[in-house]
Amino acid sequence: EAASNKGILLLVMLIGAEPVELDVATLSISSEKIVDENEFCENMFRVVKAIEELISYPCLINLDFADVSAIFANSKNVSLGYGERKGENSACLASQDALEMVTRLGGEVDNAKAILMNVTGSEECISMYEIQESAETVHDKADENCNIIWGAGIDNSMGDTVRVTLVTCS
Repeated sequence: EAASNKGILLLVMLIGAEPVELDVATLSISSEKIVDENEFCENMFRVVKAIEELISYPCLINLDFADVSAIFANSKNVSLGYGERKGENSACLASQDALEMVTRLGGEVDNAKAILMNVTGSEECISMYEIQESAETVHDKADENCNIIWGAGIDNSMGDTVRVTLVTCS
């Protein structure tokens, strides 16, 4: 739990220049499902990086701190997952990987009340159609009342890789 609280504190510190009051959510990662501390740190880094990219850089579909705050509002548990894929159907496959990671680390997608989703890829590798398919993959696994807020960014340094990051809140 101490690592969870530090993770949320780190997340808040990195995404805002000034202290921001959010309802404190507990990062729901079961200790028996984490291989080691490095895996926890890698997951936190990925999510912080995704949120930082969403609110700091111009994107195809821009999100801002208000969207992030809306996802965290009144949340008790925050789960995270990410996936990266190359090749055909990479956005959908990366979404499936991210969904599987949320579940593997003890989170729930089907009971989440809110999901923040970020899809990132190079201009040559990702289209609005693929981003929509990726969002539909997540939507199909989520509760029908789940608030899904998603963004999409272009990062040409990614080459032919597409990354999907999910932050689920319940």
